[in-house]
Amino acid sequence: DRSEVCDAQRELMRVALACSEAAGDPCPVCVAPDRLRLVRYVFGPRLPPGGRAVASANELGRIGRRKGEFRCYVVEVCTACAWNHLLRSFVVPTLN
Repeated sequence: DRSEVCDAQRELMRVALACSEAAGDPCPVCVAPDRLRLVRYVFGPRLPPGGRAVASANELGRIGRRKGEFRCYVVEVCTACAWNHLLRSFVVPTLN
């Protein structure tokens, strides 16, 4: 059932609309063009417990200059139907 997979939380939808990049593909569930977004959340030292939404690769690079290990989670989110999927996670490369 679509309601079982299209269940993005309100905060994830807000971030997808305000602080994300276009995925460049249609949604795999509702096939809406230009509505699939990539949301990045970073977790690590001196960041909020719920992580920090990162809008761009430049911002991610700035975090990589900080001391400590940071992990980034990239989530695909459809702003049309609320489908969401963890695409990948990785340790942010350090630039020190």
